[in-house]
Amino acid sequence: MAEVKNYHIKIEGMTCAACSAASERALTKTKGVISASVNLALGSAEVTAEAAIPPETLLNAVSAVGYKASFATGEDLSIEETHQFSKAEIIIGLIFGF
Repeated sequence: MAEVKNYHIKIEGMTCAACSAASERALTKTKGVISASVNLALGSAEVTAEAAIPPETLLNAVSAVGYKASFATGEDLSIEETHQFSKAEIIIGLIFGF
């Protein structure tokens, strides 16, 4: 089995479910991509691909459908973790009336 790598991609310009579906479809159709999941709310994608494909291929696939793509930095990841934690707090607050 080929070696695989995981990528976290920041995607800018998506405004609706069709946008995220187009980005996800573009990524999953890229040769060497094993799986791709796009999150509209966070403006990001998680991609698992064969290590042999050039990483820029993933960015080009998203750009080809009209969105700006870049590899997420450590700062981007910490912002998303904070955002996800905040959503959890809101849900718990709604359930328990905090």
